Amino acid sequence: MDLTPLTGDPLWSAAAYRRLALRVILQALHDLDCPSPELQRSARSFLNGNPPFDLWCAIARVLPARVTRAATDRDTPGGRRAREASLRVLEELASSGSPVS
Repeated sequence: MDLTPLTGDPLWSAAAYRRLALRVILQALHDLDCPSPELQRSARSFLNGNPPFDLWCAIARVLPARVTRAATDRDTPGGRRAREASLRVLEELASSGSPVS
């Protein structure tokens, strides 16, 4: 959804929405490791596949299953490395605005 032609403002571009969506998803993944039980609970609830989560994933152009896997990999042997790799990929996408997902 690119609103730049209507608003004349590049902040309304599809890339900006995608970066925002990626940052929302990343924040939830980071909140899983937060010392606050409330933030952890909120992140788990968000990442459990509810409609807002699915919408943010669609805007970010990432597969919800991939994000959910990154969230749950931290609980498996060797999963910490896989989760950190997934986080790095999402962070690179968020900072670059690249269309690759």
